[in-house]
Amino acid sequence: MRRSTRFSRVWQSTSMDENSHIQRALTSVRRIQADIDPQSEVSAAPDVPRSATQTSQDAPTVFVSWAHTHSSWSKAKAREWESQVAAFAALLRRLGIHADVDLFHLDEAQDWTRYGPQQVERSQFTLVVMSQAWAERWSGTNDPREGAGAAAEADTLRGLFSLNQALWQQRIVVVLFPEADPGSVPPDLQRAARVSVDPTEPGSFEPLLRLLTQQPRYPKPPVGEVPVFDAAVGYEDSSTLVDLRGRLTEIEQRKRELGNTRSNAGKAERDRLDLSEAATRGFIDAELAIED
Repeated sequence: MRRSTRFSRVWQSTSMDENSHIQRALTSVRRIQADIDPQSEVSAAPDVPRSATQTSQDAPTVFVSWAHTHSSWSKAKAREWESQVAAFAALLRRLGIHADVDLFHLDEAQDWTRYGPQQVERSQFTLVVMSQAWAERWSGTNDPREGAGAAAEADTLRGLFSLNQALWQQRIVVVLFPEADPGSVPPDLQRAARVSVDPTEPGSFEPLLRLLTQQPRYPKPPVGEVPVFDAAVGYEDSSTLVDLRGRLTEIEQRKRELGNTRSNAGKAERDRLDLSEAATRGFIDAELAIED
């Protein structure tokens, strides 16, 4: 990654539209950093409530990894891209996130060979501002003579993946600006969390802020007590009770068949069935008493 020695504040472009866009972005960055216009649209940040225990001291630390340019980009496009990344990182800090990016240190004596990898290791989150250029650094298909900084950061992320895949999953977030092509995300980064953000629209930061500060839109409620219901009576009778009730059914069926018979044999059989019915009902009552 090429690191310039100065952070130029005024850029010129052959395209009036491009120059106007860059100047608007720079104005946003200056307002964010200086906090001079609280009534401006830049101050219209999403309303993200803090918990009673959440303070600036324990806000998440974030490193913004990005590629400065691509061989196919014009100088104007590279400068516009730089201004967007600067505005993105600055607004994150305004919104309570300890965000860092190389652009904040351009005028310092930095060891750029170690800066990016160290930030990736130390920060709780690494936000990858996706572009074709960064994707090539990740996959190793970039020109080996350019983009060393982003390539080193990508290599460090790969190393963290080898050490602990679950931890890596929690620490890396792919950020897509409006002009970014979702198809540019490399296949082996598809598993990473992905958030779309417009660096010129503070309201678009809400999904990212929720992720970084663990404030889900639909919090999972605590698990309550399991309700206790009455069981259905008699659905699981003992085998003895089932046999007795079967016997009682047979007795009642035979008595209906005999009807009002007048023969001595019929009367005798009916008397035996009455006795058997009475005894069977007694046994059923006793069995039910035992189960209770």
